[in-house]
Amino acid sequence: MKQQSLEITKQREAPFSFWEREKIRMAKKRDPDAGLVNDCKRPPFKANRMPDPSSIKIYSEELRQAEEARLKRIH
Repeated sequence: MKQQSLEITKQREAPFSFWEREKIRMAKKRDPDAGLVNDCKRPPFKANRMPDPSSIKIYSEELRQAEEARLKRIH
């Protein structure tokens, strides 16, 4: 029943003059490199290696040292 309703709706639907332009515009928005030659496309994003100072091991060590310093100040 649902499929039949969709078919009836499509038959009654009157296409607007700007609808094709709008579909192209929406497709470009989703993929900006859609109409370009392979030589002109942007290279895929590749992130650099994470720097060592921001690693979790160093951060947890700094937290431990800060906690020791806090306990030392308390005593």
